Amino acid sequence: MNISHILQGRNKYTTVDAFCGMGAMRHGFESTGRFETVYSVEIDPDARNTYRNNFGMEPEGADIRNVIGADVPKPVVLFGGFPCPAFSISGNRLGFGDPSGQLFFDLMRIAEATHPKAIVLENVKNLVSHDGGRTLKIMINRLKRLGYKVVYRVLNACHFGVPQARERIFIVAIRKDIPAVFEFPEPHWDQGCVADILLPDSETSHLVIRRDDIVLRPEHTFPKSPVDRTVCVGSLGKGGQGYRIYHPLGQGITLSAEGGGVGARTGLYFVNGKVRRLAPRECARLQGLQDTFVLPENPVAAYRQLGNAVAAPLVAEIAQNLASALDWALMMPKAA
Repeated sequence: MNISHILQGRNKYTTVDAFCGMGAMRHGFESTGRFETVYSVEIDPDARNTYRNNFGMEPEGADIRNVIGADVPKPVVLFGGFPCPAFSISGNRLGFGDPSGQLFFDLMRIAEATHPKAIVLENVKNLVSHDGGRTLKIMINRLKRLGYKVVYRVLNACHFGVPQARERIFIVAIRKDIPAVFEFPEPHWDQGCVADILLPDSETSHLVIRRDDIVLRPEHTFPKSPVDRTVCVGSLGKGGQGYRIYHPLGQGITLSAEGGGVGARTGLYFVNGKVRRLAPRECARLQGLQDTFVLPENPVAAYRQLGNAVAAPLVAEIAQNLASALDWALMMPKAA
């Protein structure tokens, strides 16, 4: 029985968007047609501008540490990608010893005040193994003490509709008094490749890298058709991640907000005989954002926000499964 179909006439589930950034997670949730965001918070003014331009809502421009829980609307779902540098391999890895790592507990403070039916959190894959797994255990135990049953899984965006190898942990917590069972979506393989999201050469000539230390592998080793992995075909001098060159018939490397090297943030690709970086619009496509999604005019701001974003189609599949779980809970008979 398709309960979602039966419940189409019901109101949407309300959501609160914490650490909202440019709004990719909200975009994923609301693309299902089952959720409506009633409050958002973001400290970065550039990201708030992007969010407002796309959703017509001005996020609360505050440090989440200063947000009073009682002032936040009580949503059905609280979601957010809390800051990752304290847990990331490329960050300082100080965990809760870093002020940004402590922001998880401010999010929990808001969860305790608003008591949503469900919470959806996102962060880097390395959170699973950070400090020997103790960091994640502390987070899960905190959610359990607030009255939630918790599941988590590392999912790769390239298995959910976008050609970007982006592994992230998603944590889904549902209140123990809600008779809902959540299941993560299963991977599928319709993501295409980087070549599918490229702009015409005429719009990307300013991104071409012209250097005399470009080293490419033999052309006969290049893929002739799309493959479901990243394919390194060369490098610039040093050869580190920011200097590697990839083939567009493979998956894109993980977009990042920071990083060093010539290919910082986007990676380098061998496109039509030239080596170049990706344009902001191409990066947006790698995150599953339609071309109607308004990006910052400043490319530096656009790259940073897109590198911090989530892959919207993956979030949409998680959100759809969550909506179905909550729908089933509504259909369950209440105890006498």
